[in-house]
Amino acid sequence: MRKNSRWASSTHFVRSKDSTLGSKLGLRISTLNHASQVSRRDDREAELMGGFQELKRAVRDVDDLSTVLAPFFALIRSPLSTGPITSAALSALHSLFVCGFISPTSIALDHALVELSSTVSHCKFEASDSSGDEVVLLKIMAVIEDCLCGNVGSVLGDIEVCEMLETVLTTCCQIRLSGV
Repeated sequence: MRKNSRWASSTHFVRSKDSTLGSKLGLRISTLNHASQVSRRDDREAELMGGFQELKRAVRDVDDLSTVLAPFFALIRSPLSTGPITSAALSALHSLFVCGFISPTSIALDHALVELSSTVSHCKFEASDSSGDEVVLLKIMAVIEDCLCGNVGSVLGDIEVCEMLETVLTTCCQIRLSGV
């Protein structure tokens, strides 16, 4: 149960230009007769949702998928990144697969998948605790599964498939890992 009163209410109205995004996220969209009841805080939340709508439109107009994914790749490859930061970047990549942003129709998909394969195969992060490190390894496996078993798997080349399978086998053979 949420203790914050802001989120505890089941009747939360949001006003938006494009109500489809709000309804897809499970938000209740206000009608015209309830518009006068919307507080300033709700207006700010609607503006925030509008910001995500603008971001969605801007990302759809990108010419190269690698441009969008490059910051995530840099974080995952960096030995200066901690486990939680690397985990968050890997979760974001997984989310991009789940929501269909990385799909067979994506522009320059083949180049992005080559970079993705190299990135997850050469992931480096500052080790902290063993359970946190295992979470990162599980997220690497989830991204590899998204690549190999998802709808973009047919676009992968032999080298990328071998590189990712080598990563999976190496991870499975590490003795220090728990049964996770």
